[in-house]
Amino acid sequence: MVVFVLLPVQRSLAAHPQTADTVFNQVDAKGQRHGFWRRFYRNGQAAYIAQFEHGKPVGITLRYDEQGRKEAEIRHRKGTDYATVIFYSDKGEVIARGLYYKQQKDSVWSYYGAGGRLVGKESWRKGKRDGARDFYSDAGVLAERQMWKDGKLHGRQTLYFENGKPRAFWDMAAGEPAGQMVALYPNGLPRLKGQYVNGKREGEWTFWTPSGKLESTTTYEKGVVVGGVERQGDSIMNLLLQNAGRIAEPATNAERPF
Repeated sequence: MVVFVLLPVQRSLAAHPQTADTVFNQVDAKGQRHGFWRRFYRNGQAAYIAQFEHGKPVGITLRYDEQGRKEAEIRHRKGTDYATVIFYSDKGEVIARGLYYKQQKDSVWSYYGAGGRLVGKESWRKGKRDGARDFYSDAGVLAERQMWKDGKLHGRQTLYFENGKPRAFWDMAAGEPAGQMVALYPNGLPRLKGQYVNGKREGEWTFWTPSGKLESTTTYEKGVVVGGVERQGDSIMNLLLQNAGRIAEPATNAERPF
């Protein structure tokens, strides 16, 4: 829990030019935050320190966890509604960086694993995913590319093998599967082909051997099997859909600007 407490300024907050006479947690005549603000956890550790001009954050906002480790650094761009943001792990490594617009994610955000390895990048527009969202393997190879529009999966979605060749691709429309879906073998030959209509399987779904020989066919109407047998191996596409898109984003209080 975070509480209001007036305590001496910690040395770790020296990014702000306070003095011994600095007054904190003040508001202007309209009741808006003005000047330097800070909050503390019950154990006395600083939760955040920030600066405001008549309710609008300016300068640098710093956030800390209850152990005093820096979680986030937000640098507000003077005269704009934009701010650059960096999130840190409990070991002090950068785990994410990007841009805020009016305290919402905007533009390109990048995510990092141990040792600074890039694990993902995604595009945002005023708080909603919009554009490409990429995931990378441990070797740094593109493993998946999602396409988003206005906060929903929309457009061509693609999974890749470690050698960079497509593993599967399908289309989405406003968050639901729509259109062609194809899964491939490492040699590039099709493993299965099918169609989605309004989020449900429709028509013939064909299954192939690694040598390119047609193995079986299943026919669907509005997601229900009406011809052939639904194969156990057909679960590959369900698994691909369920497991697609796994960027580990910071799950800390630092996600809140203040």
